[in-house]
Amino acid sequence: MGSVHRLQSPSAAPALGAGAGAFLAQVANPNTAHAYGIALRALAAELGERAPLAEMEGETGADRLASWFTARWGGAAAATFNARLDALSSACT
Repeated sequence: MGSVHRLQSPSAAPALGAGAGAFLAQVANPNTAHAYGIALRALAAELGERAPLAEMEGETGADRLASWFTARWGGAAAATFNARLDALSSACT
């Protein structure tokens, strides 16, 4: 008969604030980093700097992010909406 062993939990996912900061630090163009920072800081303000990035995984996370994004920038000019969407898309990639 086999044995049962407890598996070690993977290390905790990084927090949103730390992940956003790490992402922005690698963006070479200062204007792009500034523009991306607007969207990422707004997201961190909404979810909390210490929110685990894992909260945005899966359908539930995607739905939550889409609802927040639409409420936040749905009425903005198309250029602003697309710039903020590009920021989140780049950060998530």
